[in-house]
Parts: sequence; structure tokens; C-alpha cells
Amino acid sequence: MAGAGDGVIYSVSRPYQRIDYVMTSRDIKTTSVAVIGTEASDHFPIVADLELPHPSP
Repeated sequence: MAGAGDGVIYSVSRPYQRIDYVMTSRDIKTTSVAVIGTEASDHFPIVADLELPHPSP
């Protein structure tokens, strides 16, 4: 898990609910998560930075 705050993103006019999630496997590390403040949709988008494992040779 990463990020700060309550994560509510819906609706843009009065956020009260979390409706979007980023789910990964155990070998992927989530380094940061943020809610993007824009009125381009009915809910705020989220962005996550992920650290992927190095591929096996």
C-alpha cells in the first residue's frame, strides 16, 4: 500500500467514495499513489508508481 489521505475520488463535486483501485501481485512494489485533481471526468483519476521486479535470465 502507498499514498496518503482517505483516497476518496467520487464524485468530483463532492468526493465521498473510493471507486478505483490499483491491484498488483506480491512481487510488484507500489512506491506512491496520488489522486489527480481534475474535472475531466465524474471522478478524480489516480496514478500509481510501481517498482517492477527484474526479469529472470
